[in-house]
Amino acid sequence: MGVRRIRIITKGYWPLPKFVKVWQAGWKKLKSSKMKEKEAEYSFDGLAGRASAHSFVILESRITKALPKKIIVFVEPHHSRFVLSRWMGGIYSNVNGRRLNQLRAFYDAIAPIYRYHVEPEREKQLEAFVHLIPAGSRVLDASAGDCRFAKAAGRKLDVWCNDISKKMLELRDRKAIPASHISVSSASNLPFPSSSFDAVVHTFSNVHSLDKKLFFEFHRVMRAGGVLLYHPVKAPGEQWPKEFVAKVERAMRAAGFGRVERKAVESLGKKKTTLVCYLAYK
Repeated sequence: MGVRRIRIITKGYWPLPKFVKVWQAGWKKLKSSKMKEKEAEYSFDGLAGRASAHSFVILESRITKALPKKIIVFVEPHHSRFVLSRWMGGIYSNVNGRRLNQLRAFYDAIAPIYRYHVEPEREKQLEAFVHLIPAGSRVLDASAGDCRFAKAAGRKLDVWCNDISKKMLELRDRKAIPASHISVSSASNLPFPSSSFDAVVHTFSNVHSLDKKLFFEFHRVMRAGGVLLYHPVKAPGEQWPKEFVAKVERAMRAAGFGRVERKAVESLGKKKTTLVCYLAYK
């Protein structure tokens, strides 16, 4: 046992919160040695037992008494370095999210607690996106996770689910989504022939943001006249940095999409949430 330190950096526009609790057997006495708006270093007094091949801890902050926030921190063995995490839709990382082995290991590791992280109304939010795609379309959900979009679509769309994590895909409703509609790969290297789908969706995912291969791959697997529904962040569009908006639109057009639109839709759940996405047409 001994002191371990984790350094956390956010490259996005969310500031880092101060954490007040840490959850994992053997970790205790969370201390902050450095704290800036978008960077922090924390130390833990001891780790009981032997660390697994990949482990995670959950840090809890409290913005107000009624508003706790949690961040899942994924830690590599034999390192004091923070690797990758998710917190309320934000990505915090010391490494490039395109390092696929780390990305796959992270999502495989958090799969057992994924439902703890996802909002209760996520399926209703996804239903709002379903209505933007023509009924009966053959659709690829490129980073499907637990396949909630396919479940939300029901029989309205023929949805195929792809994700880098096999364990995330195993969380799907197996009665609704058959194994024949499942594939395991990075969204930027899809295992499908060209012109295979009428539409591609990529929702509630920041990991691949602005990966130059991503939009070319979406364009490749899409049939002429098809549509890409791209929802890069779980935040209203007015909160997106201007440079991010410009880069996304340039990347889509460079990949061959002729028309690119930004569209705001309302969640169909009880909680009224505005979701802003891109619609790009081939």
